[in-house]
Amino acid sequence: MTRIAYIAALFTVTVCTAVWGDGIDRSRAGERLLVHEMMQMETCVEPMRTILVDQLPIVDVSAIGRAFGVPPARLRQFRRGYSLAPDGHPLRQTRWYTVWYEAFPGSNGDGKMTMRVSNDGTIIEQRHW
Repeated sequence: MTRIAYIAALFTVTVCTAVWGDGIDRSRAGERLLVHEMMQMETCVEPMRTILVDQLPIVDVSAIGRAFGVPPARLRQFRRGYSLAPDGHPLRQTRWYTVWYEAFPGSNGDGKMTMRVSNDGTIIEQRHW
């Protein structure tokens, strides 16, 4: 391996680790969301649109809060979408949900969490931003 190729490979691994490695939480992997939680999150907003939770019915906000383990009063925004992973990728045909929330009382919404879920509601991973 040439010196330039080695440096490029090292840089790529370092950047990928920095971008994807930290904050990924697989402690809930295998856990299943309740059917009504998924239904509420799927129907409350169109894919790829961020919405303020103040604009949602309390039933939707409660379901989102339960799914993420965040008290509903601390939720600020919600967004959902579908994975665009190519054929053969483990995240292909999965979905993701993201919430912005007040991490600590008075923090004014500085927390962000994304959850990747399979079509049957099985949690794959979470990422805290």
